[in-house]
Amino acid sequence: DHCNKAINIVSGDGSRKWLSDKNDRSGKIEVVLQLEESCHLAYIDIGTIWCSSLEVRVGRSDWPQTTEFQSLIPVVSLMTPVDCRLGRGSCVTKMFSKVDFSSNIAAQKWDRLQVICRQPFRKDVQLGISFVRLKSSKPTYQSESKTDDDSKNILTPNKLNRDVSSIQQHFFRKMLPNKSERASSAVQLKQKLLKISGSGEYGSEHEQSLSRTAKLVLKASENSEAQKLVSSTPVTPKRGLFSNHLAKQMTLPIEQELKMFFPSLKINLADIEKLTVA
Repeated sequence: DHCNKAINIVSGDGSRKWLSDKNDRSGKIEVVLQLEESCHLAYIDIGTIWCSSLEVRVGRSDWPQTTEFQSLIPVVSLMTPVDCRLGRGSCVTKMFSKVDFSSNIAAQKWDRLQVICRQPFRKDVQLGISFVRLKSSKPTYQSESKTDDDSKNILTPNKLNRDVSSIQQHFFRKMLPNKSERASSAVQLKQKLLKISGSGEYGSEHEQSLSRTAKLVLKASENSEAQKLVSSTPVTPKRGLFSNHLAKQMTLPIEQELKMFFPSLKINLADIEKLTVA
């Protein structure tokens, strides 16, 4: 049809359709869709208009033109002769999955799709397709040969047998401020106090000019940072014959640590699915 061309299947928003020509009396139309890349097909949804039967075939762009397409979905009956005569069920939506595909064909990759529509019972109607939806998937089988990247993702016994204390040291120590950050925070506080003292009546920005209250605030800040450092530093027993045994005794069970750790997090229920815990 001049208005409802085949390009509507790929460029339309789903409201435009592809129909046969009004003067066409062959009762058969077909279209070939070129995919962006070769893939394994998982689902195919097709909306038909006045199609008595439907067939889906697949092929590859690097094939010679004389090579025929392979049948992915055999001929499926959509309308009976009685339905066609009464005009009943002229618009049908069919959803095909791997169960409907030919197993040996579905296991391969394809980048071309051929859709064939037939209507031998009515020559006075325009048959066609309202939409085509495809979804690709990875193959269900695994290749025997593994690449180097796949071998890196395999968990070895050395990775699995890490001590709990090493995991805590690796992950949770990153959350604690380092010495430079603690020093910078103390320096910033001291500079602010000196600026305040410099704006007073004496106009001096030396540490000797700080008031007694400012000195107490600075001293309290230094004591607080030192206390945080002592409390956050994990206790590591002296290395010796029973060092590993003592480390396990002094470490809380992971279940208890999780019970204390998770309630301290401020997490919305909507973000639970996005949470990753190491």
